[in-house]
Amino acid sequence: MRILVVSNLYPPQVVGGYERAIADYAEGLAARGHEVLVLTSDTPDLPTGYAEPNPSTVPVRRDLRLYGRWTSQGSELLPIETARALTQANREAIAQVAQSWVPDVCLWGNLGFLDISVLNTLLMAGVPVAHYIMNAHPAYEPDQMPNSPLYHRVAVSDWVGNHLTASGYPTTRLRTIYPGAEQGIFYSAEPHPQDMLRVMYASLVMHYKGPDVLLEALAILHTLGIPFAATIAGGTLTPEYVKALQEFGEQEGMGDRVRFVGLQTQPALAQLYQQHNAWVLPSRFEEPFGMALVEAMQAGLAVVGSARGGIPEILTAGETGFLFEAEDPLALAEILQFLAENPEERQAIAQRGQQVALAQFGRDRTLDQLDQLLGEVVTKASRSVLADRCWHYLGSLALPAPAQSIVTQLLTLTVWEQPQSALDWHHQAASYLLTMESTAVAVVRHECWAKAQAAWQQADALGGHPLCRAHALLWRRRWGEDTESAVLASVTAWCQPLYGEAPLPLGLVTLPQRWGDLQTDFYMISSGWEQALRVLAASYGHQAGFTSHHYRPIKALHTVFPEDPALNRKMGLMVVGNGQPEGVVYLHRAQQREPNSVPLALALTLAYERSGYSGAADFWRDRYVALLAQAGAPREATAWLPYDGLWLAIEPRLNSIVTSILLAEGDWFEAELEFWRDFLQPGMTAIDVGANAGVYTFSAARRGPGSSPLNPFRGVWNCCNKPKLPTGLPRLKLWPRRPAIARAPLLWWWENPAN
Repeated sequence: MRILVVSNLYPPQVVGGYERAIADYAEGLAARGHEVLVLTSDTPDLPTGYAEPNPSTVPVRRDLRLYGRWTSQGSELLPIETARALTQANREAIAQVAQSWVPDVCLWGNLGFLDISVLNTLLMAGVPVAHYIMNAHPAYEPDQMPNSPLYHRVAVSDWVGNHLTASGYPTTRLRTIYPGAEQGIFYSAEPHPQDMLRVMYASLVMHYKGPDVLLEALAILHTLGIPFAATIAGGTLTPEYVKALQEFGEQEGMGDRVRFVGLQTQPALAQLYQQHNAWVLPSRFEEPFGMALVEAMQAGLAVVGSARGGIPEILTAGETGFLFEAEDPLALAEILQFLAENPEERQAIAQRGQQVALAQFGRDRTLDQLDQLLGEVVTKASRSVLADRCWHYLGSLALPAPAQSIVTQLLTLTVWEQPQSALDWHHQAASYLLTMESTAVAVVRHECWAKAQAAWQQADALGGHPLCRAHALLWRRRWGEDTESAVLASVTAWCQPLYGEAPLPLGLVTLPQRWGDLQTDFYMISSGWEQALRVLAASYGHQAGFTSHHYRPIKALHTVFPEDPALNRKMGLMVVGNGQPEGVVYLHRAQQREPNSVPLALALTLAYERSGYSGAADFWRDRYVALLAQAGAPREATAWLPYDGLWLAIEPRLNSIVTSILLAEGDWFEAELEFWRDFLQPGMTAIDVGANAGVYTFSAARRGPGSSPLNPFRGVWNCCNKPKLPTGLPRLKLWPRRPAIARAPLLWWWENPAN
């Protein structure tokens, strides 16, 4: 697997055990053959002073920037505007990694000073995330928790998981994996000195960790005359607190018995552990787990911990260690007195604790569980991503409540992980189509199309559904394949079950992005047969089909759906264009469904002019002019159509192929235009030879490139020469007519002006 590891800090830049544990997992997973990349921040000025060299064998990118910092007075946030800018930069950084490195899964560590939206960016990119939560608070509020099925949580202890649930966080996709200690660092079979009680403390020297409670307990031992030696190791964010502890030790006469050694590397700690026989973690706060406690157990020390947080999940009181009530130095002193006076029992407890630490809290065990979890997440993610895409698509449609309820039920009943029906497979195919539409990368588009077809084949094996064939024909037609005979065969075959058999269950319909929102008509019906026919009707109503070659399938589909405005518009223009004036009947029927349509008003005007009915032509011309005024079109006396976000001047005659197609399609039908719009970028120069009215030229100018149209014909040149937008189009140069050049085949040429 390609595993992206993300955490706010990463060694050697650390504050506590959280970042060390994540680093250990990154190294361990890489050692198991996984490809690992770490993404973290560059925060070298931490006041803990930890400066251990980072022996990392995995690549580490320090591209993230934290919106807070740690100081000797504690942590603090940066100004809100700075935090917003840093968060946006982090979202861009992680999106870039997701796109360029393409991880299979992400192991996310500490989210502190990183906004939850940064993690959400990864989820939106389709990357599943296993968030290892080692703090009582996950750094986001319950209502901010990602609801994506790609988001999984790993609690460092059962206590953390229960605490999250009690705090209002959902219980879904949450499991516990105890962190494990690396045996090779702290484990030792060598005997420890047993001459007297030798106590070790190794953690952050901060008030919430309770080292002052330990010193008070030791002061009690000192008063009782019990011999002991103690070492306090660890960095701090509050030096004044450490100084106060040292002064307390001096005041109690323990200056020669308690030493403060400051921050230590892991090898140095391991050596110190061999010089002691007991270890204490007297935390005041709810320890999420207590990794240092496990390391001390592996080292063969008798361990004592406060009964807070996850510590009781590690220790069995009286068997593998001891527990006491937090902030009770007297209770701790009683345990330490027992250990001092019973060295044999102290050694026995240390040995039992060491065995449990090695068996239940070893690094290999943790990596086994984590490796298995990440594998499961990746397997489930392939299905979850499919479901997510369809749910997101549903949310983008703005359907009325009745239709939305129907589609919601369809998706809820879909079995995504192990499809059981033809519709389950069809919905997977629909998800692949949505992915295909969301990218311009040819390889990805072809892969998605192949996966969609494979899903439809699985649907056929389970009895099939006409939506599979309808979608396949729609997309094949969109890519320029000749599918007319197959469409006619489908219309014929589906009419009998539509009119004479029991209804077929409905399914999800997926149309190309530029065709607008899904129509309610796809769902406020009773049969999947009608749905499939409506998909074919949408194909001919919204896609290229305005030629005599397409007349038969359009006529057949119009017979099934006589009120469909797009089919009526095409039927009317084809019939009128074929010299049959009665085609205006179809145009009128379309206009009744879309009374404020500018293209239909112009189509009726030109149709009546062509047929010689001047009175009707004048009526519709007035209606057309009024609609233009309402829409804010230019006031020049010419034929205007809305086109790609601008007003396009066209020739006012139906025997112009550009005029007829734009009236029928609402857009130019050639598939090359989609490539043109996706490919062009600011800074390019486009030359459109044979520009006609400028369908390519002005689409280019709308997207930033400089554009130069050439055309030899005066009529269309006059159209192309008219302004299209009130503010004008930048970098648009209209060349004088060049008949010799413009008679050449259509030519596009881009250049970088800097070259």
